[in-house]
Amino acid sequence: MILPENERPTIATIIDTEKLRSDNPEFYKNAENGDKLLIYPRKAIIYSEKKNKIINVASIIRQPTNDSIQKESE
Repeated sequence: MILPENERPTIATIIDTEKLRSDNPEFYKNAENGDKLLIYPRKAIIYSEKKNKIINVASIIRQPTNDSIQKESE
């Protein structure tokens, strides 16, 4: 997989897959404790060093903040 060259990810080690699965079962369904989570501004990647494989990739969709949307009048 080609990763963004101009962006640095936040990298975390997964230590509690059961908790993560309770929040997002589809994304973490094949993750294992010890896998790496790479978080870029627009995507999240689970990588298994043990298997040397990408386990899952998901787009990150940010919700608009109140000051970035205009509310419709009723």
